[in-house]
Amino acid sequence: MNELEKILLAIASVVTALGGLEFLKYFLNRKNVKRVSAADAFHAEYKSIIEDYHRVRDEVATAKREIEDLNKKVDELYRQVHTLENERLDLIKRNAELELELKEARHNECVRPDDECFKGRLPKRTYCRLKKLAAGDYDAFYGDGSETENKEENEDS
Repeated sequence: MNELEKILLAIASVVTALGGLEFLKYFLNRKNVKRVSAADAFHAEYKSIIEDYHRVRDEVATAKREIEDLNKKVDELYRQVHTLENERLDLIKRNAELELELKEARHNECVRPDDECFKGRLPKRTYCRLKKLAAGDYDAFYGDGSETENKEENEDS
């Protein structure tokens, strides 16, 4: 037994050199220690994943706000474009109407000398400016004549 005592004494001295009671606790609880360290590692990973999730969620919310702002700007630009297009179409329509009026005015313009106009040889359309002036149609615009006199003179001619 002498040898057995030496072996046990050597083991006991190694155990005391390594921390004694703490070593025995660790050796007996190594499964629990592994489970706790695994839980700590899982908690740390879970925490980092949650932080990443919140960061990404904030980035997505920021991107959505930027997209909404850009959509509002695009909508406003479309409204402006449509307004300008409508104005342009109105101007084109007005220009066409004015061109038609100009052509009609040129067609109806009396180009005969004054003496021929007053002789009664007018074109079929009686828009001769000189004849109307002589009839007093333009007096209403200048305030010289009354409307009743102009109408009577027009009926006579």
